[in-house]
Amino acid sequence: MSVNIYEPPPTPNEHPPCWQMVIKDVFACGCPESLADDMDARDQFGRAKYNVQLQPFNGRSAIKDAYQESLDLAVYLKQAQMEHHLKDETCIPLTQLYLGHLKTVIALHKMVVRGGIEPPTTPL
Repeated sequence: MSVNIYEPPPTPNEHPPCWQMVIKDVFACGCPESLADDMDARDQFGRAKYNVQLQPFNGRSAIKDAYQESLDLAVYLKQAQMEHHLKDETCIPLTQLYLGHLKTVIALHKMVVRGGIEPPTTPL
């Protein structure tokens, strides 16, 4: 299976937007409001790009999208780790983030390899 297989554009539906639910979770965890502001900005960016809010059951595979994005994040974290290596105290937290994130990449990869990537058409 190629990780770069085309995904259709998201289809709007009656389900609640995902970003609103994530932002609600962020506030429940006591995270800073600036994090919610950043999330809202990403939501606005996505709406402008796709002309629709991110919603469940939108015709796309959320697992495949998450896997593809996790691969990108892994390489960005590695890049940052390499750029900060031996320069400052930033390297240790970056290394921890990178190694922790690799566990997410591996878990998503297992899901994709097992074939559980087709988008569900209705709520479970």
